[in-house]
Amino acid sequence: MRKITLIFLAIITALSLQAANASDAINYSDTEEPLIDLLSLTNQKMETSKSNNKFQVTVTASDNLNKLERIFVFIYRENATGAVQVNNVGVTSGLDLANPISVKVVNGRVVSTYQATIDLPKGFAAGNYYVYAFAKDQAGNYPGCVDQKQKYCVYSYNRSLPEARFVVTNDGSGSVIEVSEFSLSDKYSELERKYLAEKNTSSSLISTLGNEKANLEKQITILNENISIQKNENSALKKRISTICKVKPKPKGC
Repeated sequence: MRKITLIFLAIITALSLQAANASDAINYSDTEEPLIDLLSLTNQKMETSKSNNKFQVTVTASDNLNKLERIFVFIYRENATGAVQVNNVGVTSGLDLANPISVKVVNGRVVSTYQATIDLPKGFAAGNYYVYAFAKDQAGNYPGCVDQKQKYCVYSYNRSLPEARFVVTNDGSGSVIEVSEFSLSDKYSELERKYLAEKNTSSSLISTLGNEKANLEKQITILNENISIQKNENSALKKRISTICKVKPKPKGC
């Protein structure tokens, strides 16, 4: 009887290790990535020329064994080559993305729901935009965002997901805030090009000034030579005048 009880407890323990758990206890046997199951926007068409616009994002995510540590929400804008991340817009209000509004076990998965507000500033550039989201569970698992199964995580697929899209119009009557992907390496390269151009300009200017100095020195040398010649001519002329004036009777003007 004791042996049967121990076996039963071992089975129960093994099953509990593989069961979804909505408590704060972390199941480190979890190796599965969490999924974003649902995503919705309260507003999908906004005009930003006269004022800012806010909309709420609701994200439902789930994991096979653990609660989620947090979710991540970003905005992408469609362009000719695909999409670029918008970096001057973020989650500016609403609930913290580390704190879900609800957590419960549904059909053997730990399901968490989050809400946050995106604030588009006045003058935000017109275009087609997409919401990009992924989750990280408490065991440290998060997706690589390359599998189409992670449909809200792979931004290039989001254009085919109506619920993840929104459109911004701007009639141009206000200031337009352009949005583009921020690349630190590009910024460094831009600075390097700027500094190199300034260095080359300075080197060229120094070289030009050096040439001008050499030319001035040549002109001064020539001028000094001419002055010396003029002095010699004046000295010779004075000697001739002195000789002429020694003649008697003295010539007129001596």
